Amino acid sequence: CRKTKNIQKEIELLYLNAIALTNLKMMDEAKFLLDSITPFVDSLNVKSYKQLIFEARYYWFTANKNYEKAIEYLIDIREYEKVAINEELDIKAEKLAALYKIDQYQTENLRLKDESAQQGEIIRQQNYLMLAFIIIIILTAVLIINLYLTKRKKERAAIKLQAQRDEIKKLNDSKDLFFSII
Repeated sequence: CRKTKNIQKEIELLYLNAIALTNLKMMDEAKFLLDSITPFVDSLNVKSYKQLIFEARYYWFTANKNYEKAIEYLIDIREYEKVAINEELDIKAEKLAALYKIDQYQTENLRLKDESAQQGEIIRQQNYLMLAFIIIIILTAVLIINLYLTKRKKERAAIKLQAQRDEIKKLNDSKDLFFSII
């Protein structure tokens, strides 16, 4: 990044020197400077640097009253400006497309979070319902077991009571027999 800034400063300085030499009517020195930095700028393939060279050449050819060449360089400058504007618009369009996609993803993310929260609530309600059914089943089983045990106790008590009745009847019969003998 530092190296790029240094290169940019050097190219801008050379550009300003070429313009100054042209303004001072030192045409040969300005042309030599432009001719020497052009291959370097071309090798960098940076449009803003090339545009600076075109502008310097435009001024040089205008100062030398070679208007035909000056117009060619002016046209090149305009073309680079159009390209720069188009590239800037393309970058803005890409940024807008990216922002739109981000917005879509955020909207989808919010929708999915809401959907997830709703599903979580449904699952929690289903868990409570399942727990209620399990409790009801357990209580029903306890009641059934209690009824069974109560019935068994009653049957045993009835059997015991019948046995005691039979014994009392026997004792009563024995008593009656005993009192009848007496």
